[in-house]
Amino acid sequence: MAFVTLEVGPSWRMQLLQGLLEARGFTALVQEDGLNTYLGQARPTAQLQVPEEVAAAARTAVADAERDGSLPLEGLRYRSNQRFSEPQPVRALLLDVAFWLTIFLTAIWVIWFLLHDAGAV
Repeated sequence: MAFVTLEVGPSWRMQLLQGLLEARGFTALVQEDGLNTYLGQARPTAQLQVPEEVAAAARTAVADAERDGSLPLEGLRYRSNQRFSEPQPVRALLLDVAFWLTIFLTAIWVIWFLLHDAGAV
């Protein structure tokens, strides 16, 4: 049984969709992209995957649920809810600068400490 990606988005949204599909009798998997989260390179994303044979029916089930209101995702659409939006670029840049400045200053302190000890002997 081959799986195909039905949708890509935030992990919380993919888990909501997985619950919807499983409640309607479909098999669904959420594949997390956690490595980028730990490395700090990208926002956490996940893929909602379903068997290839039922992909069209699952896509229709999600669309129907969004249309008839049985799935309250109107405010939770990808990138539409400010509470779950990704960090602002300026904030991310400032965090990166603070990190590298800390590394740089620590390296200078270690070098100074080693040179200072070498001169004392």
